[in-house]
Amino acid sequence: MHVHVCVHARRSHAWVEDSALFGVARTLPVLSEQAWWDWPEGLRFRQEKAMAEFRCGWIAAKVKMQLLQERGAGNAQWEKKVAAVIKARAKL
Repeated sequence: MHVHVCVHARRSHAWVEDSALFGVARTLPVLSEQAWWDWPEGLRFRQEKAMAEFRCGWIAAKVKMQLLQERGAGNAQWEKKVAAVIKARAKL
């Protein structure tokens, strides 16, 4: 049932995922001080490959954050890791 609802939501409200990704991107240290029109071209024009890599990178970073928090690492270490992932993805 959950999978069906998720698929339906993605088809019916595709803008929600774009909005969520934009919300995430604009809070990241590497992008937060730039206007969205100054972001890397792939993100700025929502190119499929760049968006997929950003999405996967963000998910990977969130998993890493959970692991770091479980091990007692601080937020500064997390922010550095996220910035490195985003910087690497931005070079596409």
